[in-house]
Amino acid sequence: MSDARIERNVIHVGPAMDVQMIVATEWQGWARGVRFARNVFKVAGTARYGSESGRSGPDYLIRAGFAPAESIRFRRNSYFGSHIDLPDDGAGQTIQPYQEIASDWDVPRFDPASPDAFPEFIDRHRNWMLAMLGRELGTPVRLRQPRASSAFETRR
Repeated sequence: MSDARIERNVIHVGPAMDVQMIVATEWQGWARGVRFARNVFKVAGTARYGSESGRSGPDYLIRAGFAPAESIRFRRNSYFGSHIDLPDDGAGQTIQPYQEIASDWDVPRFDPASPDAFPEFIDRHRNWMLAMLGRELGTPVRLRQPRASSAFETRR
């Protein structure tokens, strides 16, 4: 992977899980020019960071740091919970404790056999999404009203 941006995500690690969160590997060449920005890492278990030093079956053995991968940068990310070999972005930061909160993953479903119920489904799904995003972001989500745009603005 090269010249990639991974930004504005919320990443969860469940309790009792030990995951290789971000690992640079030699997979048809080493990564370069990868940026992680404004992500939120919520770890109830353990997250590890580093680069490939070998293999043990399907798992990578990892060491601290991302060398020999080039230019893997972390900027303005937030880290909660237990992190091992945290990238420079988080090193020196006060890492907030994290305990996974109960989440409502009962996503509204649409039954295609009842097409007349589609408007109700859209309302239930929108309300579910707004509640879930507000919980994840820690602030209510306010939808903006669409505004008219000209054909010139649309082409930009």
